Amino acid sequence: MQKKQTVGVLAAFSSAIFLGFAPVFGKLAITLGFTPFAVVALRTGFAAGLLLLVIALFYRQYLYIFPVGLIGCGLAGAINGFGSLLYYLALQRLDASVGQLLYSLYPFFVALWLILDHQPPSRLTIFRVGLASIAVLLLTNVSNSSVDPIGVTMMIGAAILYAMHLPINQRVLYEVPAPTVALYTLLAMSAIVIPAYLLFRALPFSSA
Repeated sequence: MQKKQTVGVLAAFSSAIFLGFAPVFGKLAITLGFTPFAVVALRTGFAAGLLLLVIALFYRQYLYIFPVGLIGCGLAGAINGFGSLLYYLALQRLDASVGQLLYSLYPFFVALWLILDHQPPSRLTIFRVGLASIAVLLLTNVSNSSVDPIGVTMMIGAAILYAMHLPINQRVLYEVPAPTVALYTLLAMSAIVIPAYLLFRALPFSSA
């Protein structure tokens, strides 16, 4: 049990680190000339393809999923796919630090969905949301800087959609192994973001 807890803590810590890198490298890619649609399509498609290859070659048992689980993963992936599009469109308009802080409000929306599902939030969640809200207010109300309201709205929308997909995946995880959920959720995300890139790649998107 202690070993499992240690692995869980390391996994959570690693996911937080990688989540922190996302806006930095995403903003850098956009600055270097990639469109937000290209960035999200490449990162999601590459992740889904790599995970599918590894599971197909070495862990084929994780390919199996029952229909209800597949529907849940598909719904969660579609929601998070639209959220990812909003995230990188917002990142084009915002600094990476401001964008990530706005995105860090997602625990508030997770708590809201859980309250609607008759699951009250913990004190730690309330503390995290309060701390993130204070940080966002401080950064977005600095007198010497102007924050794009469209970018702010998009990023908050991305946080809402990300928060919405988490409880869905959580319910699926009760019956389906985590690698299977990750695979089919990523494939569903790819089914949203890659067509979006193909449809809108020729359109000019300015940061103004």
